[in-house]
Amino acid sequence: MSELDDPLWMDLRAMVARTDAAPAVVVAAAKATLAWRDPDAALARLVADSAETAVVGARGPGQPRLVTFETGGHPGVTIEVEVSATERGVRLVGQVVPPAGGTLRVDHDGGGTETTVDGIGRFTVHSAATGPIRLCWKATGAGTEAVLTEWFLP
Repeated sequence: MSELDDPLWMDLRAMVARTDAAPAVVVAAAKATLAWRDPDAALARLVADSAETAVVGARGPGQPRLVTFETGGHPGVTIEVEVSATERGVRLVGQVVPPAGGTLRVDHDGGGTETTVDGIGRFTVHSAATGPIRLCWKATGAGTEAVLTEWFLP
């Protein structure tokens, strides 16, 4: 009898599966990353997050969170976002640097929310989902590469 067939090991595996299962939101986010992958897009990595650098309690409750994503290479793209909690989810106000118009999609477990990025790179998204999200920006014009941010919790 192998270790895999041992009744004691089978019972232990079943117990761990029941008591130490991954949270449903984590499983959903993992599945979502496979559904929304785009191998032709540039990845914008999280480079700054006010939630990680702020002194605990210094900003007070209800203050917006500031996150910044950057792509590597030349020319680089930076996406700066202010994240605020609202009654219906979150509100994202941001800008793309260098400034350029286009579209911005917020991917979340409920699908996606799309908005327009104006000619100087500004955008606003109201009531985005509160679970894991990522941003996908595509500049106006043919042949432009999309920019995807890493997934993050607002």
